[in-house]
Amino acid sequence: MIEHDPTKDLAIMALSDAVVVYPGSRGRGGRMTALDSVSLEVGHRQTVSIVGESGSGKSTLGRVVLGLQRLTSGSVMFRGQQLHRLSKRERSQFRREVQVVFQDPGSSLNPRKSVLSSIGTGMVINGVVEREQATRRVEELLEIVGLTPARSFLTVLPDELSGGQKQRVAFARAISLGPKLIVADEALSALDASLQAQILVLMRSLQEQLGLSYLFISHDLDTVAAISDQICVMQSGRVVERGTVADVFDHPNHDYTRKLLDARLIPSF
Repeated sequence: MIEHDPTKDLAIMALSDAVVVYPGSRGRGGRMTALDSVSLEVGHRQTVSIVGESGSGKSTLGRVVLGLQRLTSGSVMFRGQQLHRLSKRERSQFRREVQVVFQDPGSSLNPRKSVLSSIGTGMVINGVVEREQATRRVEELLEIVGLTPARSFLTVLPDELSGGQKQRVAFARAISLGPKLIVADEALSALDASLQAQILVLMRSLQEQLGLSYLFISHDLDTVAAISDQICVMQSGRVVERGTVADVFDHPNHDYTRKLLDARLIPSF
């Protein structure tokens, strides 16, 4: 008889009444509330998207989920445990299971490191593979993200890659440690429309193959609509609306959501 694993019933990441307040600049008495009582969950194999304008709190939320920003109050739970109370061993596991892909892969890839080194070094350091196995595993990862023939990319430097290829390398690096959750922080906004569509297909494929969950942070409603299980609309540090794609796009309840949807329909000249 197969025993039930209770951790499978827990959200991978859960925020409850999360508040982040930044102190004011020297000489200014005010403080800025970047997150204001935000609660959300990211479940297994689920894509939760965070959408809003610049300054809405999206990036701060991403930093909280990645463990890079402490809360002023509230809680952030990883697999049912308080993130800031994880032991050294548990925090190491957390860093493997929660990865990030940024907006500009060019800035997150070391220009002096080859594709092999960019992906393989982290696997060796974290004990995922032995050094002598790294090359073969990197080739497998490159095949998974659609960079073929994989061997031809091993010695390539970032400046020799196109924007879409760099982002595929970034996803290969992100999945190399066997994560459960990937924070995609504006991961498509630097790409043109055709490349965005290709990377969206890649993200869905990785989710199906590897059982990934995504926290997808974006200001682009069209890409959000194409990938989300749930959408959270943020304004001034608060989640003002949440629901499925159909809920948010077809039956918006909040004026700010309607404003975003209306802006999406205005053609640019």
